[in-house]
Amino acid sequence: METKGYTEDFQGKRVLVTGGSRGIGRGIAEALLSYGAEVTIVGKNPSNIASFSDAHPTAKSICVDLADWEATTVALTKSCSDKHFHFLVNSAGVFTPDFFMTTTPANFQTTFATNVGAIFSVSQFVAKGMIEAGGGGGIVNISSIASSTFFPFVSVYAASKAAVDRVTKAMAVELGPHGIRANSINCGTVNTDMGRSDGEFYAKNWGNAGLQRMISRTPLPGVCPEGNFMMGMDQVVESVLFLLSPRTAGATTGQQLFVDNGYSVG
Repeated sequence: METKGYTEDFQGKRVLVTGGSRGIGRGIAEALLSYGAEVTIVGKNPSNIASFSDAHPTAKSICVDLADWEATTVALTKSCSDKHFHFLVNSAGVFTPDFFMTTTPANFQTTFATNVGAIFSVSQFVAKGMIEAGGGGGIVNISSIASSTFFPFVSVYAASKAAVDRVTKAMAVELGPHGIRANSINCGTVNTDMGRSDGEFYAKNWGNAGLQRMISRTPLPGVCPEGNFMMGMDQVVESVLFLLSPRTAGATTGQQLFVDNGYSVG
């Protein structure tokens, strides 16, 4: 990824990225590191964290299950109580496709605890530090077009991402007086391991005709050679950097930025 233009915004700034050991979160963390940010990632998979740490030895990491609110708060307090963060990206999330009628309590609880509860626990901790340091800062929550665009098989995931959108607006209103901005990126299907597995699920349950309907209503072409609707991760990463930066989005808060190749308006 080309890394020009954001060094003045992130050089020496402390940034926390949840889900930063893989997928979109890792792409965001790596971009921020390239601009000189002091990055701390949070994740629950030790091998993924080890892989990230081997590649980026200057970054810090915290291993905790973000679905556990209390454990997350304890881990953050233990590791980060001596400093405040300037920016936060809540990228951690789970997606377990399921039909409405077969959704289990376990799937519901895990999805909401990770996709919504973690935003509460982590953002409360980070925002408290921002306020104690005198205010100011930027928060970006990774949401999804599923929060407002109908898809089969994703009722729990879609509901959790709709909650993310509403929480983001509440954060913007309540934290705004402290100079803290909060926005969301509403992604389409991204070309990551998780995104590709989602595509395989859709193909299995929709068939080729269903996938072609998705492709036909996507105004911009995807990144895959077969004409898929998936986006490259770089587009999401660059959008996150734009919203984090006080230089490029200093007057922007409480907003949803749809990064989906135009699917939501197709």
